[in-house]
Amino acid sequence: MAEVYYHMKMTHISMHYAELAFNIYIKHDLYSVRQIQCRFVIAGNYDDLENHEKALPHLNQVLKGAELLKKKSPHIYAATLYNLGNCFHRMGNLKQSRKIY
Repeated sequence: MAEVYYHMKMTHISMHYAELAFNIYIKHDLYSVRQIQCRFVIAGNYDDLENHEKALPHLNQVLKGAELLKKKSPHIYAATLYNLGNCFHRMGNLKQSRKIY
């Protein structure tokens, strides 16, 4: 539901569902990919609200988890780098954005 509302740009409702899902997934280590996906949605919502400083902690947490999954799920690692670079770009921090890529 969080992703559906995210794409509909219903940010606050999306954030609510993403946080509900994340609080469920965080209790189980087997849901590491789902935790990452929830953090992507949360960071994306903050990005839409132009509150990039709040998106960065979520993306940095995702990067830690994605590095562990790098061999098994390289697409998640690539998406993490893309989202981090995009966040820095939207903040106007092009120097940091280049370091990501």
